[in-house]
Amino acid sequence: MDCSDNSCSINGTGSIRVSWDKQTGCEARIGNFPPISIDMPVRHGGAGKHPCPHELLFTAVGSCFLGTFLVFQRQLRLNLIDLQVSVEGSVEQATSGKNLGKYDITGIDVQVMVVVEGSEDETDIVRDCIRITKEHCPTTRALQGSVPINIVSEIRIVSE
Repeated sequence: MDCSDNSCSINGTGSIRVSWDKQTGCEARIGNFPPISIDMPVRHGGAGKHPCPHELLFTAVGSCFLGTFLVFQRQLRLNLIDLQVSVEGSVEQATSGKNLGKYDITGIDVQVMVVVEGSEDETDIVRDCIRITKEHCPTTRALQGSVPINIVSEIRIVSE
């Protein structure tokens, strides 16, 4: 992804610079966007003032899923009223085996809430849109081989 002009292209490479903040975290710079402050978890000495890296990973999952959904929602011409994506990730310290003492991301749960205007016939189209999104979202596809990802949805139809 070339984000140098703040308009990411989906083909290419991404370039992000991360610099230590001289305390317990860092500052990430992505193109010309304002820097993002990141901190270590409090239990590891972080100040708790900024998100930690795995929270940003979960944010990437949710925001990529949402953005991918919007691409297909437009193609399917759904009259979208609201779209909310919630992500809950599990991070656990391994208690045995070769990863003893190491932290693992053990699962990611994605909850999608979609509200569209139309008739009940729209429900199947929304389901198709969610299915296509699951198949195309690059972030979830990249992680699925190593982390279980569970996606559940709630669909609401508002009459025209």
